Amino acid sequence: EITDVNAVVKKEFTVLLQPERATSLVLPSSPQSRLHLDIPKGFASIRSATEVVVSKLAPGDGGVPLLTGNKKAAGNTIYNVRIREGQKEQQTLKMPVRLALGYADEGWVPGSLGIYYATPGSGNWQRALGARHDVVRKEWVIDTLDHLTLFAILGVRQISVAICGGDINTDGRVNIVDFSILLYNWGGLKNVRADINGDGKVGLADFSIMLYCWTG
Repeated sequence: EITDVNAVVKKEFTVLLQPERATSLVLPSSPQSRLHLDIPKGFASIRSATEVVVSKLAPGDGGVPLLTGNKKAAGNTIYNVRIREGQKEQQTLKMPVRLALGYADEGWVPGSLGIYYATPGSGNWQRALGARHDVVRKEWVIDTLDHLTLFAILGVRQISVAICGGDINTDGRVNIVDFSILLYNWGGLKNVRADINGDGKVGLADFSIMLYCWTG
């Protein structure tokens, strides 16, 4: 097993594979994200050098498709995983490998997390439907991966009502009751909690914040 303890600060990692042995690469990229790649014995070529190259990217970097639908990347990290044999990069693998992406942070909308993949420069992310969730290890795993590209754990963050605002009656929800109070205070300030943005009046800005934080 190869563990790079400097992976939190490094942006790219290259490991030379040996034909006669299996390789397990572990990259603790941040407290919130990690990569574990298992490559079987016999994967590397005996004729030319075979390397695994992992680049650590972020949403918005060149070639990384935009995240849509309120999705966020665990650890704000995108992994570009490649196998290089000689001067040629393999996208379709001659032998399957095992990929696990881990996460450590909480606060995700239940059921929203998963491994997603995308081709650099393409327009969308797709969920890896064959991935399994290891709840104990907090990992999403693809046991038989046969192609390499961009990978990330994506999900939707839960919004804290207390931080977000809009819960005027302080019942832990933002709903029609709070909206009614907002309307009653519209244009004035009978209830200071209705002034969500704190500008001294109740108006459209407060209504916009309430809609964003709406829980129902």
